[in-house]
Amino acid sequence: MFLLHRHIGVSDLLIKQDLRKLLSIIMVATLLQSSCTDTKSAKRNQFVDNRDQQVYEVIPIGAQDWLGVDLKFQTPASFCYDNEEENCREYGRLYYYHEAKTACPEGWRLPTEMDWRTVEQALGMEPAEVEVIRVWRGDQEGALLAQKLGLKFSGMGKSRGTDFLGKDQFVYYWVDAPGPAGEQFSLYRMFSKRESQIYSDQVPKMDLCCVRCVRGG
Repeated sequence: MFLLHRHIGVSDLLIKQDLRKLLSIIMVATLLQSSCTDTKSAKRNQFVDNRDQQVYEVIPIGAQDWLGVDLKFQTPASFCYDNEEENCREYGRLYYYHEAKTACPEGWRLPTEMDWRTVEQALGMEPAEVEVIRVWRGDQEGALLAQKLGLKFSGMGKSRGTDFLGKDQFVYYWVDAPGPAGEQFSLYRMFSKRESQIYSDQVPKMDLCCVRCVRGG
């Protein structure tokens, strides 16, 4: 009887050891799978611009993907705020409209009026409000989008890169759509630190505004 109990005890011990080993293997496999999943997810949420190797965070909003910072790709006629290179690294570049039209990397685009309306409505703006210009529109959508996209209020420029204004106060974004005053104007969106809404109006295409590229939608 003693030998039987001893045999059973040894068997139980071996089983417990095997279970511990199996649990350890499962835990390691789970951690490795989680690590691989996190890495794949991180890669999916990043975009590398092959033209200059700039890495951008990708922020999904509804069916759209937006770059997580203002575009930094240098075109022949793009500028740094106050013509200081440090501002380009921190805030992105300022573009004439004709440069902005083709500045986004392949697979991305300058947001159209419909792109902006889509994201504004996704954040709660009423359909009737998205269509109006020359007013502050919505309620908290400007603050929500500024937070979600990490806006840095990059300002804007005038007079062929010799006059800049508004850094750390507001930001103008080009819209790929003509303004109501004619082909020399384009629509834009403005976000301000002092306002929780979004302003829509038109500016001359020779002004300098920021670009936030989008895809999908």
